[in-house]
Amino acid sequence: VIEVTSFVSSRWVPQMADHTEVMKGIHQYPGVRYPVLTPNLQGFHRAVAAGATEISVFGAASESFSKKNINCSIEESMGKFEEVVKSARHMNIPARGYVSCALGCPYEGIITPQKVTEVSKRLYSR
Repeated sequence: VIEVTSFVSSRWVPQMADHTEVMKGIHQYPGVRYPVLTPNLQGFHRAVAAGATEISVFGAASESFSKKNINCSIEESMGKFEEVVKSARHMNIPARGYVSCALGCPYEGIITPQKVTEVSKRLYSR
């Protein structure tokens, strides 16, 4: 599995502004999966239009990380992820989820295991 790129807003994460070009430029090999991060419906639809065949969502265990990367709280992100995963299922596109900052946050430092567990359970229930 190689996560190719992130379909996030270039306004919030300018380093990812080239996501469509990255998708066009990769050479895919048999047996390798190439998911892309889609934190909201707009990103999901852009990813599908760019040829994505698998998507990812992440639940941050850090409020600061969530706000800096996808411009919303952990709580708000869960609602967005539910919409994305529902759309992916409707289109038979595989979706996976993961927890960012499980071992620490570049902005907050140590993240408690309880917070990681809470976010993991909520993400899994989507």
